[in-house]
Amino acid sequence: MNIERELLNFICTEVIQGELTAVDEPLIESGLVDSMGLLMIFGFVDQKYQFDMSAVGGPKDYATVTAMAALIRRIKGEG
Repeated sequence: MNIERELLNFICTEVIQGELTAVDEPLIESGLVDSMGLLMIFGFVDQKYQFDMSAVGGPKDYATVTAMAALIRRIKGEG
C-alpha cells in the first residue's frame, strides 16, 4: 500500500468518517480536518513511520494528503 492510500484510508475512516474526493483536496482550509483531526493524523504518522510530523513540517505540509505523503517521503529519504 502506498503512503497516499494509507493516509487517505486513515483520514477517511478515523478523522472525517467520510470520503475525500481527491488526494489534493484541501484538508484544513476546507474545514474537513480540524486541530483534533490533525493531532490524530500526527499520531498515526508517528506510530506508522516513526517520526514526529509536527516537529518537522509546517502548514503547507499538512494541506493535503499529497503534501503529507511528500513530507513523509522526504523524512524517510524516499524522495
